[in-house]
Amino acid sequence: MHCGSSLATPTTGRPPSQPAKVSHLKRNIAVIGIIILAVAVLIGGMSLGPSGTMTSSEVQEGGTVTVGQAIIVKFGESAVPVRFVFNSASFNTTVGPYHSKPDRGYKFLVLEVSVKNVGDREVQTYIMGDKWEVTVDKGYVYGEVPFISFVVQNTAFTLRPEEEKNGYGVFEILNDTTPVEVNYYKPVAQSGFVWSYGSPSIMLNLRGYTFETMTLAAQDYLKMYPRNCFQGV
Repeated sequence: MHCGSSLATPTTGRPPSQPAKVSHLKRNIAVIGIIILAVAVLIGGMSLGPSGTMTSSEVQEGGTVTVGQAIIVKFGESAVPVRFVFNSASFNTTVGPYHSKPDRGYKFLVLEVSVKNVGDREVQTYIMGDKWEVTVDKGYVYGEVPFISFVVQNTAFTLRPEEEKNGYGVFEILNDTTPVEVNYYKPVAQSGFVWSYGSPSIMLNLRGYTFETMTLAAQDYLKMYPRNCFQGV
């Protein structure tokens, strides 16, 4: 050691700082977010298509729907698509403009249905021999009440493109039963006065549905009156 030499320890330089690593978690979250956004945009584009086109929520003919869900059924030689939506299902003490009542021990099941032509030409939603049936929790099967075409507006319509009308399906069932399923059938063949049927074109699932019990108000009687039959409307 030489006299006068510094006793201070020489300062060493700091190592160069390392670049911060990108968090894999944040990156994965960002990727998932982008995927979810892309899927949402795709679904939105499907459901916002132009009038008359299918949407992701519509069920094809032969499928099962619930109240409020749309199903597409095709009619006529041109297979014109018609959208059916069951707006409500209720038990009623009377139906029609004449306050018709069910037999003792029975009640009316009334389905309100919106029917819209989503095709490109006029079409009739009525087919000779078509059939509506309801199955109840006891296994019994009931058809529409015979006077349906005379005292209420049913779902037999002539519809122009984009035209929509409301109709009703009326069934008379035992008081202590609950409907579980409604089926609509198109006829596939006829032998004399007997029609044969294949699988249902519409299956309405009513299991777990909460039914209201009501007497239709005066304005509802007017809506159910088949004016098109007697007044040419």
